[in-house]
Amino acid sequence: MKRALWILLVALLVAPPSADAKTFKVLCGGFHFVRAMGSEILTTSYSIRNGNLDDPVTIRRLTIRNLFGAVVWDSGEGTPTDHPLNTDFTPGLDITTVPSGASYYIATNHIPGWGLDDVPVVPDDPDRRPGQGNSLSAVIELSTHGKPDFVAVGASLRARARLGATQGIEHSRSPASCIEVK
Repeated sequence: MKRALWILLVALLVAPPSADAKTFKVLCGGFHFVRAMGSEILTTSYSIRNGNLDDPVTIRRLTIRNLFGAVVWDSGEGTPTDHPLNTDFTPGLDITTVPSGASYYIATNHIPGWGLDDVPVVPDDPDRRPGQGNSLSAVIELSTHGKPDFVAVGASLRARARLGATQGIEHSRSPASCIEVK
């Protein structure tokens, strides 16, 4: 009897704390580029709406690929890079953990080095092709101890005036598709 209790205790202590967390991935479209002779920028805002009222959602990884399939941004678990801060707030908002009932977002213009400019050219691109920000694909890996069905991920394409190093008025906004990746 003591041995059975000892084995059970050891099993409970050795089990990882996130053993019952559900992990899932969502694929979203997007854009990030300057157009109209530099006077307008198209960006994408990725939103995570946590309908779990008892459990947070963790954004484990955010990987963005350009239209050529090259990774142009990778942050979170398993990478050397933290997620970018949402700089629409002061101080910047860490989007890594979305509290229960909250809705956080991160926009492509929050990514360091992107801002209000084009997506930087991938260093190992032999042709140094422009157009890196056309037709982006973002894979967002999430986990929660709550119900994954209560987590909604969306994307919104935004066209705004670009006045040098600042954003001007919004010209238009439209949804972009997001689907769960099985």
